[in-house]
Amino acid sequence: MISQKDVAKKAGVSFMTISRVINNKGNVDEKTRAKVLRIIKEMGYYPNILGRGLNTNTTGSISVIIPFTTHIFGTEYYTELLNGVERACAENNYEILLNPKKEEITRLDYLKSFLERKSDGLLIIAPRIDDEQIRLIDEKSAPCVVIDGRQAQKNIVFIDGDNIKGGFLATEHLVRNNHTKIGFLSGWEFVRNGDDRLKGYRNALKKYQIGIRPEYIRKGDFTYASGYAGMMELLKLAERPTAVFAANDLMAMGALKAAKEMNLKIPDDISLVGYDDIAIANYVVPPLTTIKQFSYEMGYTAALYLIRKIRNKGEKLESRIFDVELIERDSVRKL
Repeated sequence: MISQKDVAKKAGVSFMTISRVINNKGNVDEKTRAKVLRIIKEMGYYPNILGRGLNTNTTGSISVIIPFTTHIFGTEYYTELLNGVERACAENNYEILLNPKKEEITRLDYLKSFLERKSDGLLIIAPRIDDEQIRLIDEKSAPCVVIDGRQAQKNIVFIDGDNIKGGFLATEHLVRNNHTKIGFLSGWEFVRNGDDRLKGYRNALKKYQIGIRPEYIRKGDFTYASGYAGMMELLKLAERPTAVFAANDLMAMGALKAAKEMNLKIPDDISLVGYDDIAIANYVVPPLTTIKQFSYEMGYTAALYLIRKIRNKGEKLESRIFDVELIERDSVRKL
């Protein structure tokens, strides 16, 4: 973690000069001020308000950090999740600062809003599994709740759906309908929910002693386009699967389009299962069998947990995994 002393050393000035520039107080000539500000930016340093003992100040807002993708606001899962967050914040007089996380941002940008005291806590949705920043947040004891990302850090509470179970249920449902050639359209494997659904898929195949075929697993990114592309690849295999499990409903919609373009009917020619149970899943033709997540409840609970952590420092809260449910419709055929 970059410190104020590190900045002072690189700039060749005193610790006090750095403090004056940061707080915009005292006499610092413009040339020195410009140099310090440039080095602060280069090093990615943010003033640590916690370390300055001002953590009793409150802003009445929380920062919500979400993955930045082209589909983030186009899928009902995230919409419902954020609706739950918004409801809990409204009930408790908190504002939301929405921060889409772009991949190219610096490693400290998660913490920026909090450390510069623009918000009272952090609600992070679907961080990368290997995200070093989560450890830094834990070290700072910043009030933080993570959705879609089980964490081992002692100060961070997570709220998640049971994605391993969901992946298992979806695959098991296909197996129980006598399918053994089951394809999987994966989401991001570098985020916990994508990785866990893949684990559930593999666990079900192992339980029922069905060999895992690498060519049946197609990597996607939870988008309609990747569902379409992955399904096309599966359908062009010499021995194509008889059923496909898509890691979310949006990808399943893309898979439906691909099947139609290949003049294949679902479920007559190939069965399909999605994940999330977004509203449109019940209205496509045929209605989609899927795994229901309680996204609104997850968002609502996560925001309440974060507000409690902000208001009651030191309170120990238990992480929570929400159950999931198989919703059977008409997109699966028994062989």
